[in-house]
Amino acid sequence: MGMHTMAWRASLPLSALLRETRPVDTGFFGRESPLVARDLIGCVMVAGECAARIVETEAYLGERDGASHAFRGPTPRTRVMFGPPGFIYVYFVYGMYHCMNFVTNEDGVAGAVLLRALEPLAGIERMRERRPKVKRWEDLASGPGKLTLAMAIGPEHNGLQLGSGTVEVRQFRKKTPTAVFVSPRIGVKACADWPLRFFEPGNPCVSRSPFNRTSIPAKPGDGLDGVFRTPCAPRDAVRARDDAGSGFTRAQARE
Repeated sequence: MGMHTMAWRASLPLSALLRETRPVDTGFFGRESPLVARDLIGCVMVAGECAARIVETEAYLGERDGASHAFRGPTPRTRVMFGPPGFIYVYFVYGMYHCMNFVTNEDGVAGAVLLRALEPLAGIERMRERRPKVKRWEDLASGPGKLTLAMAIGPEHNGLQLGSGTVEVRQFRKKTPTAVFVSPRIGVKACADWPLRFFEPGNPCVSRSPFNRTSIPAKPGDGLDGVFRTPCAPRDAVRARDDAGSGFTRAQARE
């Protein structure tokens, strides 16, 4: 049997997609990160001429979360995470990839949601130009480093307010139920057991993870009960677990 490449999805007209959606309500991002991360699933991110459904996110809880960049308090790098909600936080990892986050919580309280995967809808041809080696449309934005390349997100977006320029988050005017599952976050060393990753089950654009097989349906209050208000697991215990095979790798940054 010869090599087979799945047919590429045709792009939707961006103008039609904009008519079918509206910007998220004021205050959407001014809530705790897990609530925002869950409710982002099924929303549409627009960046210039491209648009995609958000199908996978991870919540980070700021100074009470050892896996958050804000864990040690404000720094020049993380100051945006302590500012007003609804801003963009972009960081560079392994000297190779940019990752995109949306700032959450009230002004002065750090929190963020990492975008982990998108389902391309509009501007797919432009995404292909930015990622010419990709063979399937499902892989254009199926990881945090992939989606920033596909959507042309870089350091110039760090600190920008969503909706003030070319990047915004929108919701479909006609809401349809979207299944959301929850699992531990992928590749973090601290607080590794906290189930703060949310995704749409069965979506082909979700990043690959063993957690996809063991996850459960998310409930509206997930991420807000007592377990997330207790200290993280001791770092030496977390490191031992990572050494056993769950450590973060460059491949996971791509995926």
